[in-house]
Amino acid sequence: MIRVIINLSVILILSTGIIKAEPVQYKEFALGDTRSNILKIISKNKYSQHKIYSDNNDRFFEGIRVKSENSIKIIIKRKMEKEDILLVFDKNNILFDIYTRKQPMDIRDFIDYKVYMSNMYGSPVAEETLRDRKIITWRLNRKRNALYLIYIDKKKSLLINMRDTMLNLNYAP
Repeated sequence: MIRVIINLSVILILSTGIIKAEPVQYKEFALGDTRSNILKIISKNKYSQHKIYSDNNDRFFEGIRVKSENSIKIIIKRKMEKEDILLVFDKNNILFDIYTRKQPMDIRDFIDYKVYMSNMYGSPVAEETLRDRKIITWRLNRKRNALYLIYIDKKKSLLINMRDTMLNLNYAP
């Protein structure tokens, strides 16, 4: 009888989502959310490693200058693929910048993401090619939020950046 109760309680805990058996995704985070809510989301996912940064030195994430203080970096490894998620907070602990980098990625993956995001957010505002980078930009929520899809051909990586431009106007990468 006790074994049945224990098994049922484990099934209930796993089915309610208290502890997820899969890694966190960048889609689970929302711009404008608080740091405490983000830490709750991260702690529910048992296969995600994360590091919290509090220093003032700027970092470079695929050649883009990123505000490093008050940020959380999440590293997710799946078979042969690696994903890094960087969440950047302002001085009030509000999430204003999300970066996710996936490696290795192919140009076909970039095209799939472009089609998916075009269906989700409408047609892009700008498409550029700079050296080995293909950059597509969307403006969301009456130009308050920006979404960037960047494919870096030399490194075979895909970078997605979601930014709330109104939360921190003084910081520009």
